[in-house]
Amino acid sequence: EIDLLLGAPQTLRGTVIDKNTRKPISEARIYLAALPTSIEHPELGHTGGVALTDMNGAFQIENLSEGDIHIGVVHSDYLPALETISIGADSASEHAIALTRGGTVLGSVTREGFPVSNTRVQLMVEVDGEKRLHRGAETDVGGNYVIRALDSGFYELVIWGPAESDGPFKQNIEIALGKDTVVNASY
Repeated sequence: EIDLLLGAPQTLRGTVIDKNTRKPISEARIYLAALPTSIEHPELGHTGGVALTDMNGAFQIENLSEGDIHIGVVHSDYLPALETISIGADSASEHAIALTRGGTVLGSVTREGFPVSNTRVQLMVEVDGEKRLHRGAETDVGGNYVIRALDSGFYELVIWGPAESDGPFKQNIEIALGKDTVVNASY
């Protein structure tokens, strides 16, 4: 005969805040994962327990077992975060998770002074001596684009011309955390 002693279900409560301003972040997504996942995509491999922070940055996930859990936090304006938290009868049930506001690259694409919609905008990063796509966007009806939540560093911005004969517009840029970098392209 085997007796299993299971602890009472635990509740994780927390707040997601901006690392610099210490202000709460609303609409951040919280994911629970069985194992630590990619920092770029903490939502991959989640095992449930998804929560969304309220206007005060607060979240709550109930019915957790005791032990270590891996939490991924994502928000469209911030760099993703991964944390391991110990859940137990004696552990604190209130946790603060600080996110760092990422950099943003934004701008517009025009041809002969008129906005160009549906144009591919790509942010390339060098990995092992090769340029690889890091993130992308498409211009809206006003010719505007935005790519958010970028880590600081050097990138190549590539904006594909409205016509195949235009060729790509390329510019090397530096992204700083919490700052906007504006790049406009005219054809």
